[in-house]
Amino acid sequence: MFLKSITDTREINGKILLTAADSYGNGEEFFSLSAGEFSRLPFELRENDEITEEIYDVLHGAAERTGAIEEAARILSLGTKSSREVKFKLKMKNFSPEAIERAVNLLTKKGYLNDEKNCADIAGRLLETKHYGKSRIKSYLISHGYDSKTAQSAADLLDEEELRAALLYNIERKFPDIADFSPSQRQKAISSLMRLGFSAGEIIKEIKNIREK
Repeated sequence: MFLKSITDTREINGKILLTAADSYGNGEEFFSLSAGEFSRLPFELRENDEITEEIYDVLHGAAERTGAIEEAARILSLGTKSSREVKFKLKMKNFSPEAIERAVNLLTKKGYLNDEKNCADIAGRLLETKHYGKSRIKSYLISHGYDSKTAQSAADLLDEEELRAALLYNIERKFPDIADFSPSQRQKAISSLMRLGFSAGEIIKEIKNIREK
């Protein structure tokens, strides 16, 4: 293969486009590289220079890393994602493990991908809008790609008074007459509230407080 043109390359969104073709001018292939990837190429490229297998592999790797970073940024533009979610989505796009790691590490370094902060933010939103308890919030975070330790830390940072308010909200909304429930009805209510992430102990305590009023 021979390099067809780099002198007429246009910078589009900070990228450099290289065009390669075989010796007959057919079978064009394009390599879209970020300016950073282009500057790190271990060789100079000139028009009509022959592209060896080694050069081709380097260009392909640089273009793939550029593409993985762009796709990861696009994924994050659609909403908060964990590192694991981003990696999974990139894998589904058939990016190589090396390109995936490069993209995730770069976006993490630049602060666009921050599992600890994102996890804490999501936990706060779940408490505020869904009125979930700690264990439900932790389960949600893990199911969305955050590791157990990070999810637990985020849940532990939640304000205890706000968690109690969330429990009272659920009791008042779902079981406003809980003070008059029979033992079997109370047990069903407790089970329902536990599925929302509250412990049996804290539920029973609040039910007791309500019955004593």
